[in-house]
Order: sequence, then C-alpha cells, then structure tokens
Amino acid sequence: MNRTGLIVGGAALVVLGATLGWAASRLTGKDREEGRQLYVDACASCHGDDGKGQVSGLGVKVPLPDFTWCAFNSEETDRDWTLVVAEGG
Repeated sequence: MNRTGLIVGGAALVVLGATLGWAASRLTGKDREEGRQLYVDACASCHGDDGKGQVSGLGVKVPLPDFTWCAFNSEETDRDWTLVVAEGG
C-alpha cells in the first residue's frame, strides 16, 4: 500500500472511532432502562440476571454463553447474531 493509502486509511479510522465514541456517549438513562428491560423480558430467563448463562433447570444440553466474557461473541457469525436478536436464542 502506498503512503497516501495509509494516510487516508488512518484518517478514516480516526473519524470512525470518533463517530462511534460520540454515538455511545449519546445514550440516555431512558435508553439504558429500555435495554435493561429488553434483557429482562427476552434474555434473563435463560442467561440469568447477571448474564453468566448459569441457569439451572432449563434442560438444555449445550452451555449458554457467558455475556460477561466479551470474547464469546467472536465465535458467532453476523448472520447468527441477527437471527438471535430477531428470533431469540
């Protein structure tokens, strides 16, 4: 890659990082509460109140993901995540 490409690519990464940081900082208390309620309604019964996925009595044979371990999601494809969010686990 030539020097111009590196400069343009680096600038694009800086702009992207700033944009993502700005968007994350715009979350309101209402956004957080809606997210919490969504988790309680749709996820906590299987993944637990703490997100560790250690809920007994579900009768599932595979371990549920531990949401407190950030690397777990790198094993899933974007298509899988889209289906999980749209349809549930």
